[in-house]
Order: sequence, then C-alpha cells, then structure tokens
Amino acid sequence: LKGQQEIEDILSKESDDSYKIVYELMTTTDFKNEWGIELRAYSASVIGKVLDKLGYGVETVKRNGKTAKLRQLPKRLCYPTNQK
Repeated sequence: LKGQQEIEDILSKESDDSYKIVYELMTTTDFKNEWGIELRAYSASVIGKVLDKLGYGVETVKRNGKTAKLRQLPKRLCYPTNQK
C-alpha cells in the first residue's frame, strides 16, 4: 500500500535525545498532523488503511458527548532544551 513504508518507519521509532515517543489515543488525522513531514503526501484515508493492515485497529470512544474513532498511535514529545 502507498505510505506503508513511511508508516512502518514511524511506528518503529524510539525515543532519543531530542524527543520521547509516547503512545496515546488519537484520530488518524491527528496522527497525520503529528508526523506531517513524513506523511504529507498521504490522505488520512490511505493512512487509516495502512494502519488497519498493520493491526492498529480503531476504538470507538465517547469524548465530550461525541463519538470518536481513535487508535493507539505514537506521538513525539520534545524535551525542554535544558534537559534530556
């Protein structure tokens, strides 16, 4: 599938000196926005298909009275410049 290699690369990333990787529930669009440089060429729909294929299923969650389809996906947390 288109974008599969890029998404696999993101999913295999580990924390390093400049950022920490944490997993949290987010939409496919949030994931696309979080990794914008790597995923800019792909739509949220295409990314969702790749995530489904890789076993990152959707959880339906109610938040603030709205139903959202979320997945457990990685996010980068930058360290403050004076800490590691």
